Amino acid sequence: MKTSGDRLDIEFVASGAKTILKSTDLKPALSPSPDFRFPREKNKSRTPRFKVERPPRRPQLDFNHHTNLVFKIEKVKFSDGIKSVEKHNLFANALYDLLHGSGEMEARFTKFSRVVSEIGANNWPIATYFQFLASDGRWMFMKPSAMKRMADSLKIALNYKAQPN
Repeated sequence: MKTSGDRLDIEFVASGAKTILKSTDLKPALSPSPDFRFPREKNKSRTPRFKVERPPRRPQLDFNHHTNLVFKIEKVKFSDGIKSVEKHNLFANALYDLLHGSGEMEARFTKFSRVVSEIGANNWPIATYFQFLASDGRWMFMKPSAMKRMADSLKIALNYKAQPN
């Protein structure tokens, strides 16, 4: 807003610059009624004109949010396998050692695969699932049919066995 003599130059957001005359006779206005509200435009968005970009939400890492990685029958076998407290604890300790242990990764994976075999769910997707999620994909997730097709297309001998090896 600029003033010059008896005039005010005001820059309105919606309608641009306007010049009005100053007046000394202005008195505070009263609202038409105690319930008065300015009308709202029905289709006008209340979102700000600028967009704040938020970091992408990272999905929760569990079977419910990655259901396309592990088939339902594999999830059922796994869930049934850890129902007893003894097997549950055995699995939890082996998983902790796999993800946070200090030995060679191959030895930790072999030990984890033996435990997954003991609970009756020893297959590639279950054996590689937790490492894959915990490492943000740095460690391989093995889907046998996809890996066999990939190996065939590259003419690589996969030496595939149903149980992790």
